[in-house]
Amino acid sequence: MTCTRPEASQISDKFEEVQQLIHVRDTMYHSLQAQADVAHTGTSDPNLIEATMEQTGVVFYINQSKYILSFELDAKYIHSETLVVYDSIRPTKLYNRSYDAATDSTSIEFGSNLKMSRKSQDVISGNTINNCSVLAAFGKSNVERTRLNDVYDYFANSKDVLAPGMLLSGMSNHDWIKTRQEI
Repeated sequence: MTCTRPEASQISDKFEEVQQLIHVRDTMYHSLQAQADVAHTGTSDPNLIEATMEQTGVVFYINQSKYILSFELDAKYIHSETLVVYDSIRPTKLYNRSYDAATDSTSIEFGSNLKMSRKSQDVISGNTINNCSVLAAFGKSNVERTRLNDVYDYFANSKDVLAPGMLLSGMSNHDWIKTRQEI
């Protein structure tokens, strides 16, 4: 059986898409392995923790502060989610969310530097279901203005955030970095 030129082109395009998905899978695996290594060793080395978070999370900058949003998830649950900010060389935890499979519940620890009332924390916790991020729950909650507003606005207004159905083909890592730098 021989392929016509359009069929060969489609096969080539699909092959490229599969190759990129394999790259994404491998990158995620290595990131999770790095995170597991840190968890296993129980390190308190801030440089190793930062490097691991950068490997497993999204690094972005708002008003000259470095933020790292890291998370672990599958099709049903967000198992963990952490947002830290570097206003200086030391990280400040804004929140840490974890899922407990035994109780099928999510707990969120908000950092004291977030300066959010206990009532607002409870509202956000109540809106954070197992497959909803803390930031998404924050976005639908009527709470006072905090640093989370800046982070939420960053993602809500960003052009290059991954969305369901978005094709990963056709954009190299270099193109992705260049696009992010233009924002």
